[in-house]
Amino acid sequence: MAKDPEAAYPALARAAKAKYGPSGRVQDLATGWLNDRAAVVRPTGKTLKAWNDGFFTGGVVNAAKDLEVEYWTGKEIGARQPVSYLSQGRKMVNLNDEYLYYVLGEPNDFAYPTGRRIYEQWTPLVVRGTAPVPAKYDPRSSAPGSPSGATWRTPRPRPRSRPASGCPWRPSPRSSGTRRNRPRAGTGSGRLPKRCAAELGF
Repeated sequence: MAKDPEAAYPALARAAKAKYGPSGRVQDLATGWLNDRAAVVRPTGKTLKAWNDGFFTGGVVNAAKDLEVEYWTGKEIGARQPVSYLSQGRKMVNLNDEYLYYVLGEPNDFAYPTGRRIYEQWTPLVVRGTAPVPAKYDPRSSAPGSPSGATWRTPRPRPRSRPASGCPWRPSPRSSGTRRNRPRAGTGSGRLPKRCAAELGF
């Protein structure tokens, strides 16, 4: 948003005070809007989610407790650590931009993920950057991890007008996670086309 939202958006700052009292801030307007949207969707039985940079602390309005966190980056201003959500018992989906998020053009220090880095470095406990959260936050109960069907694309920079064609990576069903069982080029179940293996660095 901004380092000082009240100074950057004076009209919103006035609206926040008018709606939530003298302690109201721009973040309270944002959280109130989020909760209103959740109230509309909740009766449908759908899972309620919001990006991690849409949750704020220290305001007069708190995000609804049944909102899941889609944690995608720690690069945004004021981004909280994943543990701050997990310790509250809030469910989280791991979309770590270091490995699982493809930002076209690689702005603001974002970098395209590679198959090699994902395979060798990432686990569902690595939610932000490259460091894992404590093991007590086991992903099988707290962080569902990357959505199924995710694809990882070539790391070479591409113009915004032409996204990378990329290749999906699907490990062999017999893979145990060891180096010798990493995906191999070729054909057949669990194998990568040679072109994809080359793009992904295998």
